[in-house]
Amino acid sequence: MQKLSQSNDINIYALFAFETLGIPLKNIISPSLQGRHPSFEVSDPFAWTKEINKVYTMNTKEVEAFARSFEYANTLPHYCYLMERATRYSKHYYPIPYAEEIAHYSLHRQALMLAIARQESRFFTFCGFNLVCTRHDAVYAFCRTRYRQKRETR
Repeated sequence: MQKLSQSNDINIYALFAFETLGIPLKNIISPSLQGRHPSFEVSDPFAWTKEINKVYTMNTKEVEAFARSFEYANTLPHYCYLMERATRYSKHYYPIPYAEEIAHYSLHRQALMLAIARQESRFFTFCGFNLVCTRHDAVYAFCRTRYRQKRETR
């Protein structure tokens, strides 16, 4: 258990070790960003591919500086992906999109929605597509629909 709690990897075994030993989770960052990126077009499916190709020849400091150029609310998934890469995956970035929209649900429901969103966004990111942003759209659409339904039934 102690060895698992020393791991930088966040997986089911490490989580179990942290919880059993009563150790708080470490190296987890949930950034909250504002504004819109002035020049990056998130709806262009080829824009992210062009940008991510630049990263492959950069060192750690350059990747971190490059990530800072994506430090906006509409490029939050891009920023998180690049920052994890810059820290060589020793820090885990968990963006929480539309927190105000899912706040009405139980913590278990929120955790499930965010876990699914992260899993799906990772798939799209690793495929190299700009569809990484669809996680926000999917969570937002789901939460917005459920919120309206709850309001209408009151």
